[in-house]
Amino acid sequence: FALTLFIITNTTFGQIDTAFVTAQKKVENAQKIPVSLSVLNANEIEKLQLNNIKDIKSIVPNFYSADPGDGRNVTSIRGIATTSYDPAIAVNIDGVNPFNLDTYIPELFDIERIEILRGPQGTLYGRNATGGVINIYTKQPSNTSSINASLLGGNYNQLTAKMGFRTPLIRNKLYLGLSEMYDKRDGFYQNKFTKKDYDYQYGLSGNYYIRYIASPNWDATINYKHRNYNNYGPFPLTMNANNGFELNQNATTIMKDKSNNASFVLHHKNEMMDIQFQSSFQDNYRYYTDML
Repeated sequence: FALTLFIITNTTFGQIDTAFVTAQKKVENAQKIPVSLSVLNANEIEKLQLNNIKDIKSIVPNFYSADPGDGRNVTSIRGIATTSYDPAIAVNIDGVNPFNLDTYIPELFDIERIEILRGPQGTLYGRNATGGVINIYTKQPSNTSSINASLLGGNYNQLTAKMGFRTPLIRNKLYLGLSEMYDKRDGFYQNKFTKKDYDYQYGLSGNYYIRYIASPNWDATINYKHRNYNNYGPFPLTMNANNGFELNQNATTIMKDKSNNASFVLHHKNEMMDIQFQSSFQDNYRYYTDML
């Protein structure tokens, strides 16, 4: 039993806050651009406890995302999806597409804004945007140092721990940002053969960057993201399950998935143009090993 008391004082009812987005590669009012999109800000992401891209499927129209059991999201917008190595939905984090073998890094932590663009976006975003685009922007540092942390728990010993730190190294010039997320949960199935959980999972993700502002017109960012994921029972073989969530089998496997994404972004803006150069190196190493 829980009791929640809300006290509201000095409340003013009026127009909702204006959302500014970069759906068309420039900062614009979301209500004044001819694009079908949904926008989630940092407060909404925190209140809704969104930890993975698939978590937003219940609040964004015409959007669906699910995990088949191995940590890789299959995402669709307006019914357009694919499980091939060329996804139909492009995902960009801070302007860079951080993919692994045949999907993308799906964890959400230290997020400032999420934009979901529905419909073909190939003109501005190139290939892999037939169904739409998901733009994710992490929180950027300012001249004030800040740190944030959260700890969430749930059934099946689920645990999600997040931490973010941002600080200026040289005021108005050089900035540092660090954030990490650890998540784990016990398996839903018990394997009587091994007397252990069948699909225990845990992972560690990180986002680290340095931003340098050379002048009002030039800035550069060096960024590194990673995801180390371990799944004790990918693609659960539960056809012979009895008593609901019990197995008795020797088909036991650990899937290890390691993704690394290093990028360099150079940005120039003046009265006539806004140009951004991006270069990235990405590496994914996925392998299966016997648990016994």
